[in-house]
Amino acid sequence: MVKKIVAAMAVAAVAFSVSAQNARIDAMGGCNIVPDISRVLINPADINSFTDQIQVTGTPTAFGPAFGFKSVGKFSFGAMANQVTGAGSSVLRSSFCQDASTFINTIIAPGTIPASFPIYPHLLFGFDLDAVEIGLDIFFEMTRYSRIEENAPTSVEYKGSMYNIGSALSANINLGSLTLTPFFRIAAPRISGLNELPDPDIDAESEAGVAIYPGAECRLDMNNLTFVAGGYYSFEKYQFKRDTISLDENMESFLDAYAGMTADILNGLLFVTQYNFSLGLDKTIRVSDDSTYTYTDLFHTFRFGVEKPVDGVWIFDEIVPRAGILYSMYELNRFHGEDNDGDTTTNINNPNGSTQVLLTCGLGLKKGIASIDVQANIGSWNGVLTGPSVVKGTLTLEFGKTSSSTTRSNETSAPSPVYSTEESDTTTTTNDSNKSYLDY
Repeated sequence: MVKKIVAAMAVAAVAFSVSAQNARIDAMGGCNIVPDISRVLINPADINSFTDQIQVTGTPTAFGPAFGFKSVGKFSFGAMANQVTGAGSSVLRSSFCQDASTFINTIIAPGTIPASFPIYPHLLFGFDLDAVEIGLDIFFEMTRYSRIEENAPTSVEYKGSMYNIGSALSANINLGSLTLTPFFRIAAPRISGLNELPDPDIDAESEAGVAIYPGAECRLDMNNLTFVAGGYYSFEKYQFKRDTISLDENMESFLDAYAGMTADILNGLLFVTQYNFSLGLDKTIRVSDDSTYTYTDLFHTFRFGVEKPVDGVWIFDEIVPRAGILYSMYELNRFHGEDNDGDTTTNINNPNGSTQVLLTCGLGLKKGIASIDVQANIGSWNGVLTGPSVVKGTLTLEFGKTSSSTTRSNETSAPSPVYSTEESDTTTTTNDSNKSYLDY
């Protein structure tokens, strides 16, 4: 229980970070309401707006996201790979991976299953019907272990697996200056395992496992101004079983909302402002005594970003200086426990929370079909200004009709991800939590 409380408190550091995106968006303080290829991570329909290009992002210690899309007439297809976050998945936001790994390694064999999935590519498909753009994302995450020990006259087998399979469907509905984007994602996180050493064998499996993410966004274009607002709900439920014995039931839900504005001012200067709200609820029901434990966290994030393309500088077709600022506030952390009679056993409230200010900057260079963007943190202000820290680079190759100028000012898309927020490379705060809260 103490570990759960500490983890819930430490998650404040995670929510301040920007989910895995490219160097351009991170350099602008993570203002991801800006039309950008990275928004395909949660809105597959945006594949129709960013066709015939390849983009790869990396840091000195991490890889991703990466995209590769191709169009044939009105049909588009491609693949993407996102970073595996602190939740152990590129999709899931809950503690499923950590809890599944601990469970399997306890009853099968120590160290057999890691607490995270490797990076698996997603397959994407898009169809452009002019007034409506449709996108489909299909993904499958898996890690497994198997070993057979030949010890005459018998052999012993150990095997375990952890996987998450699902898909996402979205649409961009164009109504003149207004664009509506509904999206829905569903996944099935599951486990299985077998240990033949004891007599009888020990089996491990999922009693239940489901993850759903419905949401919607609206985007209104008015001359040089664009207003964006949206929200989504995340719900993940999982429960494990050893032979015929069910373990605790885990349910984690997240409510996220965001609103912002982009403005094209001062002869091509793009200014972006964005607010994000995130409420996370972790609920555990103990099978042994029907007691219930809940952990609640609330976060606010304010972001500001600017970029200014400059044509024909030195050997480059275009250079784009960028800067941004992110201010995050962790407002509430609450732990609450009740036994099966409804009596409160523990109630801890930490309303003071904490804040963080993060300054970012970056530069984009374009030559022909190639663009290189870099991003760095100027410093993180936690009482003292420090930095610089963290460098991220993004390489983009555009082979088709989409150009940097059109995708930065005219395209329409739905919210950028993140399914889960990690200990991002855009923050200097240490993450000791096994939780992952999505933070736009």
